[in-house]
Amino acid sequence: MGAAVLGVLMLAACSSESSDDAPEAGSPASPSMPESPSGAVGDDSAVSCVEEYSPAAVNGRGFAFDGTVVEVGPGTTDRPGKGRLNYAGVTFAVETWFVGGSGPTVSVDMAAPESGWETGTRLLVSGESRYGEGVMEDGIAWMCGFTRYHDEDTAAAWAAATD
Repeated sequence: MGAAVLGVLMLAACSSESSDDAPEAGSPASPSMPESPSGAVGDDSAVSCVEEYSPAAVNGRGFAFDGTVVEVGPGTTDRPGKGRLNYAGVTFAVETWFVGGSGPTVSVDMAAPESGWETGTRLLVSGESRYGEGVMEDGIAWMCGFTRYHDEDTAAAWAAATD
């Protein structure tokens, strides 16, 4: 008798009929929904990092902002005899400037979209002027954890560290 009850319970658990308290497909509670990326952008395993990432270290960068990717094109900081990074030129709609900039948009060079981001992705970006011409002229997003997928906790930590 116990095996029959267990079999009925297993069939009920696997039933395709929906119940009022079951999440609908596509709802945030659905296990099939992919999670948003988090943490550092890109694979830094082959990169030699000058400095270890921390929210406090962001304050020492030439620029830092919270922005959404609006356009991706060719990079602008590769120059003859100066080395080639083959980065993409990325334009952002800026939500918040933490360090070194102003205005509603900015374009910087950064690792190509194959590193996991795309148009519409919200990122926390920090970096430096590649040749010392100024962030708006030759800005380059640092990897090594200094450019990250947006999340509220990290954005708040950047804001506190750069206040």
